[in-house]
Amino acid sequence: MPTWRIDIAGAKFSLVSDPIDRLVIYCLPQDLAGAQRILKEVKKVVELYSSLFSRPKLYAGYTIIEIPDGLGSQASDLYVLQTPAAFTDSTRIGEMYHEVAHTWNAMSKRDVQRCRWFDEAFASYLEALAIFSFYARQAFEDELEKSREIFVHWANYDRQVYDTPIADHGKKELGRHSYTKGAWSLYVLNQVVGDQTFTQIFRAMLAEYETRAMDFDDFRAVVERISKRNLKKFFDEWIYGTESSRLLVDGVSITDIVKRY
Repeated sequence: MPTWRIDIAGAKFSLVSDPIDRLVIYCLPQDLAGAQRILKEVKKVVELYSSLFSRPKLYAGYTIIEIPDGLGSQASDLYVLQTPAAFTDSTRIGEMYHEVAHTWNAMSKRDVQRCRWFDEAFASYLEALAIFSFYARQAFEDELEKSREIFVHWANYDRQVYDTPIADHGKKELGRHSYTKGAWSLYVLNQVVGDQTFTQIFRAMLAEYETRAMDFDDFRAVVERISKRNLKKFFDEWIYGTESSRLLVDGVSITDIVKRY
């Protein structure tokens, strides 16, 4: 399929695959056992995301290419470059859930791309949903609590992190916080509207913006149309304002946060 980038990896790869689901893993020979485990997990998570949000129109299978430590895992169109951690440490499988989740990203407008919310916030929250589905609610809550702790650490270290709304993260190159605070914004929204409505919102967003770009106002329009609710306060505090920073730093519970909206 047409793509905006080309990655070339050269090594004496071993190959594992699932022709039915069109899943392919190129791994370094010493990590073959890990690749076979990853294949099973990727098959599971593709089935989960597809059942929740339907398969994207452009889906054509998925390829995973192992690369050496230090280069950094990253996803592009229906493939991912993955460092060995997920192959050698079963507790790091969430990294694969995260990278595969990028296949279910909506397209964002250029002026909000550097916020990283439309890619990393969604991938991080989908990773948490996969952990919930495959393990237990406690594991899901632990994953999100870890995200809160990381954000709180940076908010206390750098006041700019605390004082910058998600919508302005791109202007100040703070997009890395979409992995944490961004994921929490979707967690809160999910709890506010309920699982069924959240799934409907996600499906509508992908159907309408898989091949055309959206921004935060577009997303709010989809959310309010599908939920049939005025969520101005939620968007004012979590996307356009910084009251959400206080809620996270002060340790306000998810139950009490949701009551606000």
